Amino acid sequence: MTGRRGAGLLLITLGVLLGLAAPASAAPTHTARSSGQVIVIGVPGLRWDDLSAAATPALWRLAGNGSIGTLSARSTRALTCPDDGWVTLGAGARAQRGPHRATPRTCPNPPVRLVLHADGSAVLDDQPDVVLRNAPAQARPGALAESLRCATAIGSGAAIAAARPVGRITQYLPKLPARPRAVLARCPLTVVDAGQVSGGPAARRAAVRAADRLVGQVVAARAADSTVLVAGVSDTGTPARLHVAIADGPDFRGGWLTSGSTNRTGYVQLADVAPTVTDTLGLRRPAAFAGQPWQHGSARTATMPASRDRLVDADRSSVATAGVAGWFVAVLVASQLVLYLLVGFGLSRLVDAPDRIRAVIATAATAAALVVPAMLLANVAPWWRSGAPGWTFLAVTAGWLAVATAVVRLGPWRRWRLGQPAATAAVAVAVIGVDVVSGAHLELDNVVGYAAVTGDRYTGLGMVGLGAFAAAVLALAGCLAVRVPRRYRPVLMALVGGAGVVAVGGPFFGADPGAAIGMTAGAAVAAVLSRGGFLTVTRLGWAFVAGLGVTGAFALLDLTRPPEQRGHLARFVGHLFGGTAGPALHRVMQANTMATVGSLLSLLVVVAAVFVGLVLLGPAAGLRRVYGLFPSLRGALAGAAVAAVLAGLFDGAGLIVAGAAASVAVPLAVQYCLQVTRPERGEPTG
Repeated sequence: MTGRRGAGLLLITLGVLLGLAAPASAAPTHTARSSGQVIVIGVPGLRWDDLSAAATPALWRLAGNGSIGTLSARSTRALTCPDDGWVTLGAGARAQRGPHRATPRTCPNPPVRLVLHADGSAVLDDQPDVVLRNAPAQARPGALAESLRCATAIGSGAAIAAARPVGRITQYLPKLPARPRAVLARCPLTVVDAGQVSGGPAARRAAVRAADRLVGQVVAARAADSTVLVAGVSDTGTPARLHVAIADGPDFRGGWLTSGSTNRTGYVQLADVAPTVTDTLGLRRPAAFAGQPWQHGSARTATMPASRDRLVDADRSSVATAGVAGWFVAVLVASQLVLYLLVGFGLSRLVDAPDRIRAVIATAATAAALVVPAMLLANVAPWWRSGAPGWTFLAVTAGWLAVATAVVRLGPWRRWRLGQPAATAAVAVAVIGVDVVSGAHLELDNVVGYAAVTGDRYTGLGMVGLGAFAAAVLALAGCLAVRVPRRYRPVLMALVGGAGVVAVGGPFFGADPGAAIGMTAGAAVAAVLSRGGFLTVTRLGWAFVAGLGVTGAFALLDLTRPPEQRGHLARFVGHLFGGTAGPALHRVMQANTMATVGSLLSLLVVVAAVFVGLVLLGPAAGLRRVYGLFPSLRGALAGAAVAAVLAGLFDGAGLIVAGAAASVAVPLAVQYCLQVTRPERGEPTG
């Protein structure tokens, strides 16, 4: 089969799958009503564990009546300080106010220099410099105020959020007056700085009580048709945390918050506040906004105390994940290196290796391939609630790994040739695939997924899960293809690979355009190589075209949804046709460089390549024989490499995806070698 025909076959297959998947998943629509007034109350450092019915009665009542969620205050820095949070709120996109901080994990408290005028207006004198500083990041501080005829700022932090790009603030007051009704009625938007919550327990309690009293004054003086938004706009210490998000108004009653930037119930971002304001007021949303408006996601069925506990637990989980993620990527890499050393020393001659040694290596290879699924399954248990979350996570992961390895090694499929590699891949596909199509609950706040507190991703597959999934899907397809007639192998590879593409790239599932392109190209390569032949430039080119075509189809499907429901695919197309493709691609290139240099998984790619070339492709290990006997397995390995590299580059993850794919593909290759160096008696050879 030629590369052109293979790519065409894959596109047809994916078209059928897409047609089947689309009608079953319809996103709910949301129609915003215009509110007469919006009041944004910012409280830097405010977290859900600060709130209770007794200590914060005003905030508690507001939360009980309105919609609530947990907020990532991520700016352009890993630790968002109050000034960065306020400028991000006013920009509707991640921004920073000051220059580079010498100590990135501390928060300076620079003064806010205001020039006050007799008519009640003011000027933030350094705002033009802040606008220039954020231009490379495509953020425009002051975009929110610029979209309004009038905005009132109360407090110095609010002045940063309510200043136009030139620095002008329509109305400014240093503090909330005793009778605020007239002040709140002046402009359609009022931004209030309720003070920072920081310090030790006593200081935090005092600051929270003061903020609660201010919220009570504002709520008592608000107009009947107004909307009040409360946001913990920043961190006030380390580590970064998740913060309070409350919306109460005509569109927000007794529910959970969500937004198009997270697409996950109960989670919103700070950059979403500005588009929430403009949409609530019925105004045109500026193009500079990167966030998406807050929405009433679903009704709350739990009591307010139970809902608050859920949000506190989400913060605890996210902080624990961010704190130990680096260590457990090292554990993943170390597990692979141990396998490589074991194979290198024990299998210099696979045919002559004792059965005991072969069993140890087979078990080690199975376990190494299942480390990522085991880490994902660890989130079934609330490990983050223990006193030693890192050690608890390790123990839970080890337990799941033992169970999964035993299932593969002791199941009835062990009697079939390639049965154990197929079972290993099937376990990985089942764990990762079922999770991603059911909402990616295991990926959220997982050390091999993503932490909500970082604000990088909230749905779909993380980069580690993506690499492991791509390798496992194609490996499973390759093992299954061995058992069908040669002429049907490309069809089977395309079907299985196409299902994987839908899972990672479908707008209702993974919604990842880079993953869709890479996975489609990898599946096309695997399909056209499954009958034999070599990976030529022509075949690779057609595979890449197939990836672009399928991603375009997904993007068109995403564009049929309401604007507030659109995901990453539609925004990707918006960059291409909105004149911002150049800066977006530049940011992706920078992200690729930083990810490649800063991750141990990049090192694993190099080590894995050397190991495969010098050991598995050597005369004794048997991978060359695997390629000769089972072309579909060679196609699966080649396709996994293509999928992982392309997906990583398009997603700005560098070689992280390829490293994760190697953590599954290389142990599976070891299993293949064990099968052909001493085949089971009576089993067919291909």
